[in-house]
Amino acid sequence: MSVYFFYGQDTFSLLEELKEFKDKWRVDHPNAGMEELRVESNSSDQELRMRLREHLENQGLFANEKLIIIHDCIDRLSKLSSTERYILDVLNNPPRSTALIFVETEGVDKRRTAFKKLKKAATVREFAPLARANLETWIKNRLEKQRVKMEKSAIAKFLDLLQTDDEEEIYNLWQIVSELEKLILYSGGKNIAEGDVTKLVAPNISQNVFALTNLFAEGDSAQAIALLDDLVGRGQIAEERNQSIAIVGALASQIRSLLLVKDLEDQGPAEIAKILDWKEGRVWINLKLAKKFTKAILVKSLEDLRAIDFRLKTSEEPPKLLLSLFIQKVSSTTRADKAFLPALKI
Repeated sequence: MSVYFFYGQDTFSLLEELKEFKDKWRVDHPNAGMEELRVESNSSDQELRMRLREHLENQGLFANEKLIIIHDCIDRLSKLSSTERYILDVLNNPPRSTALIFVETEGVDKRRTAFKKLKKAATVREFAPLARANLETWIKNRLEKQRVKMEKSAIAKFLDLLQTDDEEEIYNLWQIVSELEKLILYSGGKNIAEGDVTKLVAPNISQNVFALTNLFAEGDSAQAIALLDDLVGRGQIAEERNQSIAIVGALASQIRSLLLVKDLEDQGPAEIAKILDWKEGRVWINLKLAKKFTKAILVKSLEDLRAIDFRLKTSEEPPKLLLSLFIQKVSSTTRADKAFLPALKI
């Protein structure tokens, strides 16, 4: 059995690589089976172990080979001891006819036993965020495939606007690609000038998401919704649904960061920075904000944002209303310091 391990902050590149891997697998193994297993935060230990055994040990009627992809499992194994033991046994004695890919898109604690085992047993791909210089080349190459060019000054302006973190040069490739597609359409598939960037690309939403999260952490839903109105309406051709999807993605990323540091808050900032591969300044800021939430609120908020993202992409519900209800719900919960209100069904 071949074992692969894909993880890292650059989820766009990770999922793009995963898609290419799956497509190639189908071509190279036309009679093989393929299954995907997603581990949810509320998965029970025994249930998950049974599901894994079913996927790994049961072959299809006609398939002699199988590819199994397990999403977001490793960082949850500390509370799933039976499942962890089973996975470690599988890595020690892998089935011959099954290929296995572990995919982590929500951050992973590198101290976990399963992480260390996978690093030794698997073919590993870490998808770290691209540095600015590398990202400039990435943008040029991506545009060249569509026979479009972008002025050097336009790329510089573009990256200035879309930087997501003042302390570290971090970029969200999901947003980069979305904004590039907008610019390509506007330019008619020709050269993209700095003026096009200035006209169409608004400052990064993520630069304001920390402020938004802090407002509903304080229970100030009125100010949070006012900031939301400003974010949704940014840009001369801002389209409300696409902008709302970007906001949901940025909020989910922020909350995942808070969950990571909350799980490690018994460590000092320097140790947390080492574990997460962050700068200490970023750790300190997130620790301060994380103290305003319980872990239960953060977990439920992340689940709600996933549901909102799905509804934004599959329904005609008013985007701003969905986000406003979410903000009111979290604000009410943090003010009352109790369970989420059942009246607001996000």
